[in-house]
Amino acid sequence: ATTYTVVMAIRNAYSPDLEVHLSIERTPKKPIGEVSEGELVRLEGKVKFLGEPHQAPLSGAPCACWEVIVEESTGVGNAVTEAEIYEPIIHEMGMEPFLVIDDTGKAIVKVENARLALNKERHYESGTFERADERMRAFLETHSESPDQFFGLSRRLRYQEGLIEEGEHVAVLGLAARWEVDPD
Repeated sequence: ATTYTVVMAIRNAYSPDLEVHLSIERTPKKPIGEVSEGELVRLEGKVKFLGEPHQAPLSGAPCACWEVIVEESTGVGNAVTEAEIYEPIIHEMGMEPFLVIDDTGKAIVKVENARLALNKERHYESGTFERADERMRAFLETHSESPDQFFGLSRRLRYQEGLIEEGEHVAVLGLAARWEVDPD
């Protein structure tokens, strides 16, 4: 297997983070089996967990990486579109090393200091008519936040969760830190 220390980015399909997306896209894709030590590379392949996966905080889904954004309604609408305006109150990520596998080999992706660009495909809301569930409440409490305001009224919150799940296709940009012969 090839071991990588990811110094830049990890992206799953259709990520909205333009800066990370462009950094990855500008680097030519290379098959894992052709990577040299010390090389900045873009790898693409399917994810396989190494050991116990994370559990995503809102959905509970097993994953290698997750990102959650919680936003609160300001109670004000945009004058042109009349859409509600939301302000971010929490942005958190969790990552574990994982394998990326292509037709030529496997790479262990180490995620220290990685930038994630995940498609936030899971959306939840809580507010007056939809109370925060147990997972939402627990996540908010870890950040000293509550879904409730004064007099028992609920804050209008929206939650976005992005994951990298086993079997998902990802692109990884990083530095090949060490080469090892795969015993398999």
